[in-house]
Order: sequence, then structure tokens, then C-alpha cells
Amino acid sequence: MLNKVEEQSMSKKSYIKGDFGFVRTQIRREEVVGIFDLVGFTDIDSNDGLLAAVKSMETQISLVIGREDYAWDERKRGGSALEAKQNEILLRSTGDGYFIAFSQTDNDIEILNCLASIHKGISENVREVKLGINKGANYVVMDMVSRVNVIGWGINYAARALQFAQAGQIICTGYIAKPLIEEHGKITEDVMKDLGEHTIKNVKLHLFNYYKKEEFGAPPTDEQIKSS
Repeated sequence: MLNKVEEQSMSKKSYIKGDFGFVRTQIRREEVVGIFDLVGFTDIDSNDGLLAAVKSMETQISLVIGREDYAWDERKRGGSALEAKQNEILLRSTGDGYFIAFSQTDNDIEILNCLASIHKGISENVREVKLGINKGANYVVMDMVSRVNVIGWGINYAARALQFAQAGQIICTGYIAKPLIEEHGKITEDVMKDLGEHTIKNVKLHLFNYYKKEEFGAPPTDEQIKSS
């Protein structure tokens, strides 16, 4: 026979049944992921101020890519629902910024230019922002609240690049920067400053500062150059 404590425990357990975690249906794909982060968001003295800044960020994003391009949210749970159309973009808030995952990766220079345009729009119209960019494998999954999401080293390494970035900077991993330099030569060599290898949270990454004076990004600091 159950005592009163065990009965209460059983009763509580009956209320926490649910389909938690990620749905098994997964699609593995190479994606370019950019993570934007507002600089100095802790200086914003209220949630209303932060909300206004984040909403303004989304306005700048939608001006560049168009709302019709990030429609993954509207899909329902199921295997086929995770299939993205060409050029679709997954947009997710991170609390004080956004990450953007691109479903099409056959024209990375255009995607890079797109992210730089968004960075410039946010910097000029909202507040200073930094950006980490990586290209790598992710799983496209349905999360516990039936939203499409991505998990994997593709987004993980973009977050590591972001951690290295200083205010106003765009930091790319070698996984996206090196192929672009090889393919486009001076188009990217002139704006991709090689910062060498850096270890961030036990992950060693070759990093590049994507910067063009008076157009986008911020130059590397002396410390970043010396440590490369």
C-alpha cells in the first residue's frame, strides 16, 4: 500500500506527461548559420527597452530577406513538414538577438552579403551588434513546442565565432571563409582578415574577420591580430 507521500508523488507524475524533446524525424543538411547579438544589451534598463530593440532587429532582417522567406514556423508536425523550399530561412530569437539558418547553401557569397546587409541595417538603425557565421552540418528537427529548429555543430560553431567577436565585428569560421577565398579570390581576400586559430570552449577554430571600411563590420583589434 502506498503511503501519503508516495500517493502525492504518483499524483504529481500524472500531470507531467507530454511529448518533450525533439521529434525523431530529422533532416541532416549543410547550412550557413549567422548569429546576431546586441552589444551591451544589459545597459538597457527595462524589458520594454530590450523588446523594442529586438523587434527593431527583426524589422531590419525582414527588410533584407522578406518575411515570405522564413515560413518554416507555420508548418505542422510530421516528416514532410521539415522539408524546406529553396531559399527558405529559419529565424529564431535568442533573447537578445537572432540566429538565421539558410536552407540554400550553393551561393555562399550571396548569403554572406545578405548577413552583412542585415548587420549594417541593425548597426545603423538599432544599436551596435556583433555577428558569428559558420557553415556546417545541422539536424533540422521539430522541437517540443512543434517549431522547426536546428541543432548541430553548424550552429554550435557559429556561436563560438560570436563569442570571439568584439563590438561591431563579423567573425567567420574557416569552414565558410576558406572556400569563399579559394573560389572568389580577391573578392573575399580584401575583406577577410585571417585571425588564425583560436580555442574557444575547447573547440579549436580558424577565424576570419569579415570587414570592409564604411560598408560593414568592424576591423580586428590589435589584441586579436597579435594573438593570431
